[in-house]
Amino acid sequence: MTLVIRMQRPAKDVSSGASRILDRSSRAGSYVLILILLLLLAADLVGSYTSYRAGIEVELATGLEQAFQKARYAVGAEESLERKYRLEPSPEVRARHHEAGSNMIAALEVARALGADVQIIDDVVASHKQYLLAIEHMFAAIDRLDSVAASRIDSGEVDCSASITMSGARQLR
Repeated sequence: MTLVIRMQRPAKDVSSGASRILDRSSRAGSYVLILILLLLLAADLVGSYTSYRAGIEVELATGLEQAFQKARYAVGAEESLERKYRLEPSPEVRARHHEAGSNMIAALEVARALGADVQIIDDVVASHKQYLLAIEHMFAAIDRLDSVAASRIDSGEVDCSASITMSGARQLR
């Protein structure tokens, strides 16, 4: 008689193998979720920063536009007061004209501080200085009651300087 002894291998615990596979899948899934959450956080931070920068740029552009509007308004006020001085010369009108010129320079300095084109501002300020010299000549002629000289100065010196200042002021946008 032959006795055959078979040795059986111990049965693998199927549940522990499946459990290991599930553990690996679960860990991989957790890592993927963490990665997705980190990517979403990064996207949110980038979006927030972009919005913040856009807000800063809008605020800066608004400040520049307001400064340029004040400068253009002051130039218009100077021209109006120049005409008024020709019709009704008085120390009050002359002082208001001087104040309008000072307001224009102050507005341009605000624009310069906010980062406006320095060359354009320098050109407008330089032409405005020429305008102020010409206007002083014209106001002096008006004060002397010399309407011929006032008209000549107005059409020659003042109008030329004013048009340069106005064209420079139009560039301030």
